[in-house]
Amino acid sequence: MVRRLGALAAIGVVACGGGDLLPRNDGGGTVATLGTCAPPDNVSCFGNTVASCTCTKQGPQIGTDLAGGPLYECMGYGWVADQACAVACDTTINPGSGCIAATQPIPECAQDGTTCWNGAYTWCLKGYPLPTTPCSAGTQCSIVPGCQALCLSPSATVDPRCPTLPGRNDFCEQDTAYYCFCGYLTGTDQCGDGQASCATVPYYDGYTQTSGQAALCGLPP
Repeated sequence: MVRRLGALAAIGVVACGGGDLLPRNDGGGTVATLGTCAPPDNVSCFGNTVASCTCTKQGPQIGTDLAGGPLYECMGYGWVADQACAVACDTTINPGSGCIAATQPIPECAQDGTTCWNGAYTWCLKGYPLPTTPCSAGTQCSIVPGCQALCLSPSATVDPRCPTLPGRNDFCEQDTAYYCFCGYLTGTDQCGDGQASCATVPYYDGYTQTSGQAALCGLPP
């Protein structure tokens, strides 16, 4: 599931422009350019199209970023066309990215979080499904009591090393990251290639409102 569309910082951006200013059909049938916006404006729907509030007027350079690239002051923001939703756009339901996958609430989305809908792993918000994510090859979407939905292989069983707690509760062992959800081991990652040791950090899932920990490679021990 894609969630890009964070509001650009008010003090400056790496580059301005990109994309096309989105036209709007006014009530009289004429076409006008959308007006300005400003952070913390994020995304908006114009018909079935998602637009993001983007810097459209670059000012003088005000510094450099951590990678040494130039940072410019932004002199003006505007709505810029981002993507067309396959089904519908509604930021009152999905304020993060706009797109929803059905025009009516569905029974499978009786609560926010994850579910299986039409065989696909799906996020739910306010009773509506967001654009769905197929499970990877060899796995299928499965409803797990106390954990909503997971993509699991048909032969998946709980792993005694994984805490049987709701949400994500990873762990590290011998510089390998083990990814655990509700007692199931869903994947591993061998840290290496110059990365620092595997380490766990606190993790909170705002959709399912569960706390746990995430294992990451490349962090100091």
